[in-house]
Amino acid sequence: MSGLLLAVDAHIDRFTAGVAAGFMDAINLPKLSITQPDPDSIIRTSFMRSTKGQALDSYLSPKPVEIEFDTDECAPDILSMALLGRPADYAQAAGTSQSLTIAAKLGKWVAIGKNNLSAFAVATKTAGTDYEINMEAGLFKSLTIADGDVSATASYPARSGSVIVSGTESVLQIAIHGHGINLFNSQQIEIEIWQANVSPTGGISFITADPATLSFKGTLITPTGKTGPYQLTLHSAAA
Repeated sequence: MSGLLLAVDAHIDRFTAGVAAGFMDAINLPKLSITQPDPDSIIRTSFMRSTKGQALDSYLSPKPVEIEFDTDECAPDILSMALLGRPADYAQAAGTSQSLTIAAKLGKWVAIGKNNLSAFAVATKTAGTDYEINMEAGLFKSLTIADGDVSATASYPARSGSVIVSGTESVLQIAIHGHGINLFNSQQIEIEIWQANVSPTGGISFITADPATLSFKGTLITPTGKTGPYQLTLHSAAA
């Protein structure tokens, strides 16, 4: 006999238009809870003289299984789920002494559309006197230049990454495959959640002293061909 204390490598598959796309790399799940809610009690109550108020029949009607999980993994594929978006590639081509037009606003910072600048100049103007430039962020602030278009030259490296536009999707359909062990007895286990319809819950702390945590909850779905919403396999020790 043994208790249950699991360490699990969890892989998530995010469906696209209802179709499985394949499992991502394993992520850290500090919390994975599967809950069978209390059933609804349906009772046929007696109104007869000798048994008034007693149950003549009863039935416990089960409710769908619920899931709740947290992760502190914030790679684009996972973070985009919490933002109800999809990650897309972006690229900044390298440029040397390229001409830029900046919509300057006196005393305010504006984005110039490029970042990680290696050089920047405005003809006949002096940095620190007429303007300020944040080379890494690609932000320009006019100190003496009137509002309007300003011509500048800039150099910058090639860059690439991901961009996520929040709120472009409303439904998250995922599957979870978990492989791990019971730390009490080293027994291998597998958790198969074939489909869960979930949504992000709670806030995302973009600025915090602790690592950001993404939280999700929803309902398990029993797909066609399956007899239940999830499966737990406990492997016997190798002979």
